[in-house]
Amino acid sequence: MNLNKIRVNIISGFLGAGKTTLIQTLIEHGIYSDSKLMVLENEFGRVDIDSGLLERLDVELDSIVSSCICCSGAVTLQDKLSDIAVRVAPRYLLLEPTGVARLSDVKRIFCSARVKEHYRLYQIITVVDAVNYADWLKVSKGLFEDQVRFSDILFISKSACCEQKELERLCSLLEKIHPHCPVFINESSLFDYLKKDVMNEASNGMPFITVFNQIPNDFETCSFEGKGVLDLFKFEQLLGRLNTGIYGDIYRLKGIFPCGGGKWHSIEYVSHDYQITDLEFVDDIPMKLCVIGKDLTMNALEESLRNCIV
Repeated sequence: MNLNKIRVNIISGFLGAGKTTLIQTLIEHGIYSDSKLMVLENEFGRVDIDSGLLERLDVELDSIVSSCICCSGAVTLQDKLSDIAVRVAPRYLLLEPTGVARLSDVKRIFCSARVKEHYRLYQIITVVDAVNYADWLKVSKGLFEDQVRFSDILFISKSACCEQKELERLCSLLEKIHPHCPVFINESSLFDYLKKDVMNEASNGMPFITVFNQIPNDFETCSFEGKGVLDLFKFEQLLGRLNTGIYGDIYRLKGIFPCGGGKWHSIEYVSHDYQITDLEFVDDIPMKLCVIGKDLTMNALEESLRNCIV
């Protein structure tokens, strides 16, 4: 993995989900303030981002108009990316596809030799509209599921406009479509996650990016994501300590992780029992672990997980 390549984050989501709003907010919160950033939009009509904000943060904006980059505009996207790499050479590129783009096709473009020469596709964030998602499911269930399934992070927008039961129903649906994918309802938790990610790369540093989040009914989550290989024996020793209370009241742990030799596993821990299952993939993705409980001691849990890394 070449850290000198332009790092790409894709901000996806159906029409009107809030993709552009999220990009604006990411910039306002300084997630990429220490790096040269460019935003590339794909719309059937130009959507303007506050030019004063972009200039103040040294962010450039470009767009691909009137063609969808996942199909008829795929060649246009590759040409545009080649031009940006030479003309601008940003550190980060935020790409906003049109709301009807299939993420699987966009992701395939970034796997082509021509694009991989200059770019490294890192995270795909899909914005899910909590108010209108059911309507989009009716319009195109396949497209909705594609955008969710090929994401690395899911952010639920407009959650304040929904009742708790509807949010729980949506979270359950997203878990069914894309198990173990981090889901954020709270903007500040998402920003903390992304900021730690950027700091992690800048320092060449920590095995885990961690984030603490509050979810409905006062439950808490700790999410851990990072490169590295777990010692399976040490990890199972850690699992055996989860019921002692030293990490808080842990009700569930789930995720995927490698343990050497190219072997990957999934972990499901519920009510002091756990099951580790062999997996037959995996591409070059980070391990992902999520803990759900109350009164969690995130620092102690993170330190114990680090001690499992070989």
